[in-house]
Amino acid sequence: MDDAAHPDGIHAVDPQGQDALAAAVAGLPDWRLIGDRLVASYRFRGAPPAVAFIGTVGALAEELGHHPDLDWRYNTVHLASTTHDAGGRVTGKDLALARAVSEAAQAAGAKVVTGDRSGP
Repeated sequence: MDDAAHPDGIHAVDPQGQDALAAAVAGLPDWRLIGDRLVASYRFRGAPPAVAFIGTVGALAEELGHHPDLDWRYNTVHLASTTHDAGGRVTGKDLALARAVSEAAQAAGAKVVTGDRSGP
């Protein structure tokens, strides 16, 4: 799906898109906008649920046709998402993936990791 057809109407490449992007990210409490990437980190009770979550993220990415960068550190998974074919900017594809990942993390009992880590 291209961004023009995305229900969020987010076009980070047009000047008015930055305000819409900021508003959309505000609706994703697990995620932060750092530079031109959406980033989130989740902590699990151990390595096995973290690995299972990575598998879930992989399935979501395939379903949505959009793949985040992942970094796995024992019980913590760090994610970063940007749209490479839009010049490395955040678009509606990233927002849709972030929503789906947040729901999956909540269902898996993950805790959001806050701090200054900027993703993988």
